[in-house]
Amino acid sequence: MSRRGNQSGNISFSTRGGNRNTRSRNFPQSQNVNSQRQHSFIQRDRHQLDNKQEDSIHSLLNKILLNDSDQNYARRIAAANQLSVFINSLSTSDLVHATDILLRPSGLENALEDSRAPNLFKQAVSKSILALSLGLQNPDPFLDWLFARLNDGGVDTKTHMLFVLKELLDRPGRPLWRQASLIVDGLLAFMEEMDVEFMARVLDALQVVADNYPRDFGDAFK
Repeated sequence: MSRRGNQSGNISFSTRGGNRNTRSRNFPQSQNVNSQRQHSFIQRDRHQLDNKQEDSIHSLLNKILLNDSDQNYARRIAAANQLSVFINSLSTSDLVHATDILLRPSGLENALEDSRAPNLFKQAVSKSILALSLGLQNPDPFLDWLFARLNDGGVDTKTHMLFVLKELLDRPGRPLWRQASLIVDGLLAFMEEMDVEFMARVLDALQVVADNYPRDFGDAFK
């Protein structure tokens, strides 16, 4: 069985504008390399969050990450749930700036690396990350960010990135026709070096691609 794609360096993120093989964005392959962990989701958008919105995001993020007195994580879980609701209330332009704040290296991914945190807390954080991804008009920078964490994150980060990816692929309101074949390439590259504990989650994500994007799934094996 053959798999198309670049076997060294990065998997290219294809665009779809007449030619399916036009290349634009990159998924890092699952290799032992130091990927650049800072992503910018703002790009050329000059729109800015108002001060109240930005303060709310930073306040909720601090409650999620810095509430050391919350030993059972109940208040942190509540803050993560509040963040999901807040994210869903943002406009598209505001969401881009919120994503740039929440997914920077000092942001939500730190919560997933917290070794003391219960799984219920990390699930709530993952749902906030999913809410961000569902609202972005251009998912490419987010997918680059996600695959970078899938490649070089800890066990819990990888587990929850696979959850987010599966849910993102399975949402009819968030079509990923242009990205589906490269998502398959990224998952197959991850499978080459992953620990067996991730197998079920990767197969679940691939099944969603096969169900929702059968042509792209088949193309990945030509």
